[in-house]
Amino acid sequence: MGNMSSHDRPGGGHRLFDDEENALATCEAALQWLQRYRDAHGGVFPERIFNALIRLRPSCSPEVIVHKLVDGEAFFWLTLRAVDEADPFNGMWHYTGSVDRCGDYLIGGIRRVLQRELCGGKLESCRHVASIYPVCSRRSDILSLLFLCTVAREPSSAEEGRWFSAREAMSLAPLRKGLDGIIPSHLFGLSLCLRALGLPHDCPCIEPSPAGARVKGDNGFCQEIVLVDAIDAELASSFAP
Repeated sequence: MGNMSSHDRPGGGHRLFDDEENALATCEAALQWLQRYRDAHGGVFPERIFNALIRLRPSCSPEVIVHKLVDGEAFFWLTLRAVDEADPFNGMWHYTGSVDRCGDYLIGGIRRVLQRELCGGKLESCRHVASIYPVCSRRSDILSLLFLCTVAREPSSAEEGRWFSAREAMSLAPLRKGLDGIIPSHLFGLSLCLRALGLPHDCPCIEPSPAGARVKGDNGFCQEIVLVDAIDAELASSFAP
């Protein structure tokens, strides 16, 4: 049987092949440009370019959740997000994290957070407590791996930061800008850390769902968050974001 010609392929194969080759060449040129740009700017991208890149595909991020215990009460170090105004979470409290890069294996991201966002803080303890996937995030689809940590000295940050008691943290409003607002998935992340510490973790804005949790806020806001440890056959068969 003779070979099928490119003109006989479904969808006009010859034209499609040409388009794919052009697309690959364009992507390769763009990657080379981005690498040169990154290297010329200290190994980082400006916020707008970074946000554009992570919208192309899901990413994962180690989240460094610094805490301390004082007389049996938990306190969390949170910073007020101060980035590009186009970022949907700008002006909300959050814990620090870093999107995983090639060769990081999560460990590099944890070190980068300590160096760049916690001003060289030294880890005393670090343990993975949970992995969560905020569904249809306003920024990007990011699998967040939560690491509950302590540091050797008082943390500091380039962004405004301070200690929140567990009660204060659990009273922050999801997706509200200003000093009483927090990134929704981070509110749920803090509740998981409190559960891991064996401390009360109830929050009126968080309710259980088949996937893990729903975080509710002002003006009818509601976000589903997948708790990775809770994925089973039933959820995998039935879940629809």
